[in-house]
Amino acid sequence: MKSFRFGLAPVLAHRRREEESRAQELARAQRSAIEAGSARRRLEGILDGERQAFSGASVAGRAGALRNHIVVLDQLRARIEDAASREAEAREEVVERVVALREASRHRGVLCRLEDRQRGEWQAERKRREQDVSDEAALTRHFRARREEGSR
Repeated sequence: MKSFRFGLAPVLAHRRREEESRAQELARAQRSAIEAGSARRRLEGILDGERQAFSGASVAGRAGALRNHIVVLDQLRARIEDAASREAEAREEVVERVVALREASRHRGVLCRLEDRQRGEWQAERKRREQDVSDEAALTRHFRARREEGSR
């Protein structure tokens, strides 16, 4: 009997590659989300430092320095908002990539189950044929033995 061959093996291989590709895309999206969150937190740390410097006595006395400091704080707030927006977009991308990976995994799983079922059927058929050959050999030996006993 021929060895087992799954007819949809090329499709299964393609789906495995698709699943791996989706997993890599998810990993990249997760890294981007982590980096965006780190950038936002870094900017928030800078803003906190600037606020503390703003409350210092050395800045409070000069109007020009005060205006400059307010401009810097406003710019930092705007950059934090942009960073928060990028972080939110990156997190949305992660969610989309998780969904895509689950779908790719489900598609691959369908073919894996089909392959397993067909392999099981092939093995059962192989065992049945082996049993038939074994039964045929036993019957042949039995009839030869009876024929030899009868000819004595």
